[in-house]
Amino acid sequence: ADTRVVASQHDDAPDARAAQGAARQHIDHTVRGELEQLSDRVRLPLELKYLRGFTNQQIAEALEISLSNVKVQLARGKDILSSRLQGVYER
Repeated sequence: ADTRVVASQHDDAPDARAAQGAARQHIDHTVRGELEQLSDRVRLPLELKYLRGFTNQQIAEALEISLSNVKVQLARGKDILSSRLQGVYER
C-alpha cells in the first residue's frame, strides 16, 4: 500500500513543478516589466546588482557614481519595486 501512495505522489510531482515554473515565469515577467518602468538612475544599479551579479563597488565604477549613491539608488529602487509589486499582487 505504501508504494502506491508514493507512486501517486510521485506522479503529481511533474504537475507541481510545471505549476511552479509557470508561476516563476509570471513573477519574472512582472518584475522585469516593472523594472523597465523605472528611470535609468534607479533601474541600472538594480539590474547590475541583481541580474548581473555586480558588487556595489563594481556598480559605482561602471556608472561612475559614488558608492554611497549606489546604496541610495539600490534602496530607492527596491522600495519603488516593492510598492509597485505589492499593488500588482493585491489585485
